[in-house]
Amino acid sequence: FFYFFINKENTEQQLFMNELKAQRLGEHLILEIKEQNYDRLREIKSTSFIQHDFQAFEKLHNIAFPQTYYDAKTITERLSHECILKVLKTEDNELQGYAYFEIDTEMAEASVEYIAISPNAQNQGLGTMLLKEVLTEMFSYSQIKEIKLCVDNSNSQANHVYMKAGFEPKNILISYHLKQ
Repeated sequence: FFYFFINKENTEQQLFMNELKAQRLGEHLILEIKEQNYDRLREIKSTSFIQHDFQAFEKLHNIAFPQTYYDAKTITERLSHECILKVLKTEDNELQGYAYFEIDTEMAEASVEYIAISPNAQNQGLGTMLLKEVLTEMFSYSQIKEIKLCVDNSNSQANHVYMKAGFEPKNILISYHLKQ
């Protein structure tokens, strides 16, 4: 099996994939934000994950990302100075959302791996706020100058949150699957 990502503007490669009878899987949007264009937040409402949050975190993670590459247990086992899990809670300590991100200062890279808001807390601006908090923390590392994301182009809700936080679209990639 082979998987390919081809820029939507590269029509010759798309024709070649069609000739090979490769299966078109979908479109992915590449988003980018630069540290120089980002206004850091002064107030942070999210807190670091604590073990007491695990059950609620696991439940939300399974709802938001069923059958994904990291389950909740794996995420919490990876936690370190470079692998960070932030949670957003109500005054009553009810989990409203979380964000898991990774920082690699040696490679000067940072990635938002997961961000989710509980269904009953959506459409209140919490996703944008949490993402801005995460970006503020990511850009606090002097080595991190830009962050790129690859998001399903049809996920308009997520794309809206990313763009509200300051990300700009850069490219659209088409994914293909080729059976040998």
